[in-house]
This record gives sequence, structure tokens and C-alpha cells, in this order.
Amino acid sequence: GAPSPSPPPTPPPPRHHADGQTPPPLRFTGAAHFRHRLVLSTLAGRPVRFTSIRPVAGAPGLSPPEVSLLRLLDKLTSGTRIDIDETGTAVAYRPGLLVGGTLEHECHPGRGLGYYLEALLMLAPFTKTPLDVTLRGATHTTADLSVDSVASVSVPLLRRLTLGRVAPALRVVRRSAAGFAGGQVVLTAKPARGPLPPVELLDAGLIKRVRGAAWANKVSPGYVNRMVDTARGVFNALLADVFLFADAGRNREGGAGYGCSLLAESTTGCLLVCDWAH
Repeated sequence: GAPSPSPPPTPPPPRHHADGQTPPPLRFTGAAHFRHRLVLSTLAGRPVRFTSIRPVAGAPGLSPPEVSLLRLLDKLTSGTRIDIDETGTAVAYRPGLLVGGTLEHECHPGRGLGYYLEALLMLAPFTKTPLDVTLRGATHTTADLSVDSVASVSVPLLRRLTLGRVAPALRVVRRSAAGFAGGQVVLTAKPARGPLPPVELLDAGLIKRVRGAAWANKVSPGYVNRMVDTARGVFNALLADVFLFADAGRNREGGAGYGCSLLAESTTGCLLVCDWAH
């Protein structure tokens, strides 16, 4: 019969001492690189502990988006233990098994959905089951990548780095302005099978086309048309292959705002992106 498919790559189990106990957690002071350290802890199965998180700030301790990220990681895993002290200035994170699966999560609008999507994309190749995640929150902010940039750059990059094995896809259901939780996206991905080969991305190439999306919500559609005409007026002087998608919505929960996301693709497949939102 046909050989059975190889299992997805899984992070190495936590290292143990000679007595079989899990080693003490890695300790960090402050919340620098908080998201990336949580992702690496989840992949390595190594517990971490953060102390002195903004102890003298006006709002000491973990920020609401960071707490929301911890809850999202808890949903993605099985057996994870999270301990936060009363002041929120110390947190212990002991990761469980990275399962994946189908889930929904309300993201705090203090950070854009790109803040949460980037963490999910780093974990997607190593889940036990395929991902089907629905996130609700702010789709466009000034602090994070917009969902359009994640869909047009981060998702294709992950597909390229895994040679198409993960096959991630991001669908934008509703858009929202910064500070409003009315936006919604759906991320799907399947775990990679077998070891991931090395990939070289060295030649930037020359820009051959420009794509983009101009959006507006609860404001005049004329804002979208003006952004499209202005962007095309600049790029058409350099390139003939320029196309911008216009999206004027009326999402009641998305707040009033408008913005633009532009993508440049080179002859070697490299992608450059920029966001602007108001």
C-alpha cells in the first residue's frame, strides 16, 4: 500500500536534568521582545518567567494586548500554564503541547491584528493539526502591520520559506480603524510535513509591479478614489503595471478611518510593503 504521510515536525521536548525534572525557567527582566520570547518558548517547550514589567509606568504591568496574546497562545496549546501576579509586573509561562485546530479569539484593539497574526504565522508550521483561526480586532493601526500587508507579504513569505507545505491563507472579512475591534480576519494553514529545507533569498532584483489596497470605513468613498488616483499618478511615471484595489465599507463597529497599503514585487519575487492609516 501507499506509505503513510510523515508526521509534522514538532518542537523538541523540554530538556531535563538528570533527575528527570523540567529545568528552571529562563528569566527575563522587563517586557522587551515579549511576543517573540513567548513564541520561542512555545516552540522549544522551555518555560520562561518575566519580572519587573513596567514597574514604574503610569499603567504598570502587562498591557491588555499582551494579556490577550497570552490567552491566544493558551487556546492554541494544550496543558499550558500561565501565572500572573496581582500587579501584572511578573508572569510565568510554561508552554504545553502546540495543538492548533479551529478557534476564535477577540484581540484587544490596543494593537492591530498584525501583532497577533505574526505570532500565529511563526507557530503555524509546527502545530499538530491544521490551523483555522478567526481573529476579531483592529485591522489597521499605526503601530503594527496591517492585515493587507500580512496577507500580501508575510503569508507569501511563509509559503516560500516552507516550499508551499504550510499553504497559509488570510482572508479579510471586515476592516476597522485603529482602536476599534470591529475588524475580522480568518487565517488557515496546515502543518509542514518533514524537515524544512534551507532557503536562500539574496537577490533583491528590480521592481516590476505595484499592487495595493485603499480602504475607508464610515467616511466618504471619495477618500478612496483620491488615494488610488494619487498613488497611480506617482507609480505610473515609473511602471506600467500598477493596480490598486478600492474598498469603501460601512462597518458600524469598525470606527471611522481610511488608509492605504502598497506592495512592490521584484523580478526575483522579493516583496516590499508600506502602510498608511488615519
